[in-house]
Amino acid sequence: MMRWVRWRQYLAALMLLLGFCCTLSACQPTAVEKPGSVSQGLVKDYGAAPLTLELHLDRQRLTVAQRLTVELWAETDEEHAVRLQEAKEFPGFTLVATSELKPELLAPNHLRFAFRYVLEPLSAGSVQLPVLTVEAWKKSEAKAAITTVSTEAVSVVVDSLLAKDDAGETITDIAPPLEKPRNLWLLIALGLAGVLVLALIFYLVRRRRQRVVPPPPPLPPHLLAYQALDRLLATDLLDQSQVKPFYEALSDILRHYIEQRFGIKAPEQTTEEFLAMVRPDSFAQDNLRSPNGNFSTAFDPAHRLLLRDFLSHCDLVKFARHLPARSEAEESVERCRRFVRETEPRVEIEGSFGVKT
Repeated sequence: MMRWVRWRQYLAALMLLLGFCCTLSACQPTAVEKPGSVSQGLVKDYGAAPLTLELHLDRQRLTVAQRLTVELWAETDEEHAVRLQEAKEFPGFTLVATSELKPELLAPNHLRFAFRYVLEPLSAGSVQLPVLTVEAWKKSEAKAAITTVSTEAVSVVVDSLLAKDDAGETITDIAPPLEKPRNLWLLIALGLAGVLVLALIFYLVRRRRQRVVPPPPPLPPHLLAYQALDRLLATDLLDQSQVKPFYEALSDILRHYIEQRFGIKAPEQTTEEFLAMVRPDSFAQDNLRSPNGNFSTAFDPAHRLLLRDFLSHCDLVKFARHLPARSEAEESVERCRRFVRETEPRVEIEGSFGVKT
């Protein structure tokens, strides 16, 4: 045992020394941009409530070898729907990529929608970006009035990579290849890598001679669920009024238990889809076979009712912003524990008269 500890220490020291040498060998001088070659971005605001726009350019001056990122932020409340009149052509640019980012909740009842364009210039000169328009209307009204906000045309300067006195008509000879410098640290790193490989081979040969200890069997799903519930109660989420993360973790524990115990993809389904699957008419048998091969009693009406109440209560907290009391949250934990306890597999024991109990 002591020899194995020493070998581990030697291997760790060799790996640290090898990483240090590789880091030094990778440290090469990098090109520094000239002052004034970096162009500042642009941010412009448009519109007023209920719809405001922000136009973001990562730069106003670029070269023909650089890309321009244009982002349009639209902010409104949750009662309105937003639609961008997408610009399919940008004169003077090639549209490389366009994407709609995930809506972001800035404040209660206030959302931000973001649209991104990545452009490549076609030639040098002053290029004008087209006008971008966003529409918004109330979702609850069938014939709602449409609010329209548009940006203005913004000019961007694209610089050429040629010299000022070079019209690009002459072609110079190809420069000869640079001589590859000798890196002493790289040679040292390669040598240490060879030593490390030999040490690993020696360790693997010695390990094959040792007895391989099989890993312990995995815990059954109900024990994993009990441990997860104990860890959840040991956290301070409820003390910090983090009710929503608490219920999300609690719902995940029960859904993963059902998936591991009964083979139902509960974590990937909504509450309505899952409850529809566990209805009595969706089972071809009265029993479900668990992943370990044992038979377990299918969901009876009491279990289905318990599942429905538990998942519906969790959805109220996660999606309807319901804030239950601490006692109510602890009662939900006990409901989850009760469901696991009543559906865990029963051990079959053969009695003294040959009857299994």
